Amino acid sequence: MEKFELYKTSYNKNIGKRAWRNIGETLYFLKSLILDTRQGDTIKTQRIKVELAKLGHNLKHRVYANKLSQEQVNEIGHGFINTEWLYDIHWYRDLKKRDYVPERLIMAGEFEWEKKRPKDLTVSFSGIKFDFQKLLMCNAELCMMICRLSNLDEMNELGLYFNTAILKYKRLKENTQFLFICYNQKDKEMYFMNILK
Repeated sequence: MEKFELYKTSYNKNIGKRAWRNIGETLYFLKSLILDTRQGDTIKTQRIKVELAKLGHNLKHRVYANKLSQEQVNEIGHGFINTEWLYDIHWYRDLKKRDYVPERLIMAGEFEWEKKRPKDLTVSFSGIKFDFQKLLMCNAELCMMICRLSNLDEMNELGLYFNTAILKYKRLKENTQFLFICYNQKDKEMYFMNILK
């Protein structure tokens, strides 16, 4: 069973492919913004989307990122940025010269800052679990979940859920990679967990 590890700025071999490590580095440099309680969650989410959209385009992928302002689209500086499709953000490739014929879904990402869904207050971490289910049924090379929790105990509890859900879901392709990024409010650090089905 995989567990969350403290993210360090040096080489994190456990994250996997170089592109996935680039995602980790990008998110690590946003740590102070994400953990700043004076900033609203919308600002945090938008900043992550902008930075991951830039990274995706630098890696020559097409990018969907939802709810970006025109100013943010201009900052990204690329002509092709669509609004939300199924995920908060994803990178993909179309067949050459064939728009709307996707060849590969490189990365799909979901971000959830609320532990509980308003309509589901009895289930622990229902807000995060709800969004994670979309990734569980996804056909991306990397499924990424970003969240914020209060402490290590919550991270361990949610980590157990992620491990169990991935293990038990029957339709998941072999070698599907999941990257979980968790910002810990108590120790003001970023943690990650990588699970390969």
